[in-house]
Amino acid sequence: MNQIRQINTDCRLALLWMHEFVKENPAPTKRETEKNGTLYLLNLLFHKKNPKLEYHENGKPFVKDLPGGISISHSHDLLAIFADERNTHTGLDVELIRDKVLKIRHKFLSEKEKSFIPEKNVLMHIMAWCVKETMYKIHSERKVEFIEHLLIEPFKESDEIIQATCCMDNVKFTKQLKIEQMDEYLISYPIN
Repeated sequence: MNQIRQINTDCRLALLWMHEFVKENPAPTKRETEKNGTLYLLNLLFHKKNPKLEYHENGKPFVKDLPGGISISHSHDLLAIFADERNTHTGLDVELIRDKVLKIRHKFLSEKEKSFIPEKNVLMHIMAWCVKETMYKIHSERKVEFIEHLLIEPFKESDEIIQATCCMDNVKFTKQLKIEQMDEYLISYPIN
């Protein structure tokens, strides 16, 4: 039902399959089920009863009285939390692999990115979307333009690490992002 993995000395990834969780933890609404799943994973991640989940003004979640940062992502049946004990600015994205992404490629890919991502390659589009969503969450400020401010270095479908840069106003940082496929989902999170 759940899985917690140590990514490196500072980072852990928690995964929860919601269809299994809801069998043992029914809730009246989908939103409450997701909230309960999030609290369940936080308890497992931090070995703490009822960790206090709060949100910064920009909407970024954090756990009160614990160092570092977290990022939460949910797509259909998979809920994930990425915890980084050193960095408050961290990110994570989970996406169901489906061709719907091809219809919005013009909203998130630059011309350079379109040149190395084949127009009909669903997996590479989801990889790019995951990376940009993760970078957006790491930056955690509004007004980020996916095409203009979040730039991805050329990659191949077989790549497990993708490099991306956020260039916005006085902010510039580059991250290496791990891409993992789990069943019909892709997951992206920073490894540096």
